[in-house]
Amino acid sequence: MDYEAPIHIAWQCTGACNLQCIHCYADAGKSLEDELDTKEAKELIESVSNLGAKSMVFSGGEPLARQDIFELMNHAKDVGLTPIIATNGTLIDRRAARSLKDVKAAVAINMPALDGRVNDAFTKTTNSQRAKMEGLANCLKERVPLSLGVAVINLNIDELSKIVDFSYRIRVNCDILATIPVGRASLSILPSPMMYEEKLHQILRDYSAVPMNVIDQGSGTRVSVYEPIYSKIMVEEGLKSPPRLCTIGKLMHVMENGTVRTCVHLPISSGNVRRKSLEEIWKSIHRSRLFSRLRDPDSLKGLCGKCDHKHICGGCRARAHAVTGDLYAQDPICSKTSKEPR
Repeated sequence: MDYEAPIHIAWQCTGACNLQCIHCYADAGKSLEDELDTKEAKELIESVSNLGAKSMVFSGGEPLARQDIFELMNHAKDVGLTPIIATNGTLIDRRAARSLKDVKAAVAINMPALDGRVNDAFTKTTNSQRAKMEGLANCLKERVPLSLGVAVINLNIDELSKIVDFSYRIRVNCDILATIPVGRASLSILPSPMMYEEKLHQILRDYSAVPMNVIDQGSGTRVSVYEPIYSKIMVEEGLKSPPRLCTIGKLMHVMENGTVRTCVHLPISSGNVRRKSLEEIWKSIHRSRLFSRLRDPDSLKGLCGKCDHKHICGGCRARAHAVTGDLYAQDPICSKTSKEPR
């Protein structure tokens, strides 16, 4: 390989989901007619391994809605990959937890709130919190590697510290995740820039949270943040500048039908595994002038282009594009671009 493989490659394996979360970038609900079938999925898994990745993320939709999901995760294990499943947790009964253990999977459960009423409002599904907690408990009983993910919107921002405290009590990692206004999510469900940054500052001070791309480097915390502007916040708190968090050009996300994106939130295709090899697509991503320019801080416009932190932050290109239609526009969630709450 001319280019170093990404640590993991994600596959959005189905559009089916039993919840209707208001933040869902995939607008998930029903399975799609052109999803990769079992044979195609196994070929994809083998190509991920051949490329040199260490793990494969099965996302959705709800991955456990696929009838062949354990067969596919077992295949990933057999070819040397660590299967990671990003799930809402509601379908993990004791039998499913045992199966996850058998395939040596790591599980990331979306946990938007501990308060049942907030959770139901978030998922648009009654009693989903109880099902999530049962799924979580089954994973803990079977000693399945587990983490919690919290996608931040205005509805659950006051739940963040409660969820992080809970993650410490049960001794699992907690990932705080940016919400991008695509799919079912809209700009109106995001917290105001000032409120958002104030909460991220608090998370940093209270838990020494680190950017997600350095969580495994002996950080001494269980809390990570996937939010490009978090780098700016760390510097504002007097900490050392971390690597930029944006994954454009660094990862591959395979959609349900085999189309490959380097950012799942940007509708830009780099090819399709039904027509090109994953290796070819990976090389084309590295050769892409577009992705190279998107990684260039000097290409940014507006306040992002003028910002002193543009080399460590750069804002979120997907969020800018979703709101303005311009890949290089200023990020609307940063406090520097809006001093007034929306």
